[in-house]
Amino acid sequence: MQISSRTSCQILGTNQAIPGVMPNLFNLGTGQQFGAIPVMPVPAMTQQATRHARQVYVGGLPPTENEQSVAIFFNQVMAMIGGNTAGPGDAVVNVYINHEKKFAFVEMRSVAEASNAMALDGIIFEGAPVKVRRPTDSHHLLQLLVLASPAPLLT
Repeated sequence: MQISSRTSCQILGTNQAIPGVMPNLFNLGTGQQFGAIPVMPVPAMTQQATRHARQVYVGGLPPTENEQSVAIFFNQVMAMIGGNTAGPGDAVVNVYINHEKKFAFVEMRSVAEASNAMALDGIIFEGAPVKVRRPTDSHHLLQLLVLASPAPLLT
């Protein structure tokens, strides 16, 4: 899913807008603005900052399931219960499955939709009840520790 920004500014001396660039706040007094400040689109910053809060742990998955089947199931169920509060379209942005331990992290497009997904705890998926929970912080802390460890050649 791709998110586009509607923020734009104008190139000096033209009426052409540049997507993803905000105008500088300093006016030169002549009606022209002093340059432009490129910024990361707000939706992209929000998406990265809220990733953990938008994730849902799904445990007890059948071993034959894949990312696509989990995404389709959760998209359909979220639409049926009215859980798609971020607007039309699919609520699921990404799915990561750990097949050995039979769980998945399902990333929703908004924090509100992740909260709505908590109502699905115990839902029957492919004949088995699945647990729908918030991910534990210890898992994400472990990921950060692994990423922060020094490279073997540096120690």
